[in-house]
Amino acid sequence: MNNIKKIAFLVFSILFGNAIMSAQSADVITSILESSSATFGQVCYLSAVQQNLISEDASFDEAIQVLYNNNQLIEKEASESPATYSDISFIFSHAWKINGGLMFRLFKNSPRYAFKQFRSDGIISSSSDPGQIASGTDLLNILLACISKYGDFDINSVDMEG
Repeated sequence: MNNIKKIAFLVFSILFGNAIMSAQSADVITSILESSSATFGQVCYLSAVQQNLISEDASFDEAIQVLYNNNQLIEKEASESPATYSDISFIFSHAWKINGGLMFRLFKNSPRYAFKQFRSDGIISSSSDPGQIASGTDLLNILLACISKYGDFDINSVDMEG
């Protein structure tokens, strides 16, 4: 299991400069990595920036408001509220076009089915609980997995030498 974490960290580090840094400021990414628990504001910020709904210098509160205004949130929460795997799945499910199962497509605005779809797609570990609070590192790993699975990012196109 330790090797998996090392590999994930290595892949994340490689992609960090190419995929994520182009969208978010280094300070925000650093603060998320250092967070023992991801926050609702951090999740909304990453999703809103990914969708180009806000600029990278926007606040977490602005990100929440933008997603709420775009009907991507059921209700607004405080930006400092801890984010669960279910919250992350639901918010990120709006950032990409996901061809999910029948229940996911029927209940697009259901955190439960977004979480189940992310588990089914391997974005979230099958041992994760929907109510479990994610760490900042977990949040960025989920973001990276979403970019890899649902985005048009191709790891083979990354220049490893320079």
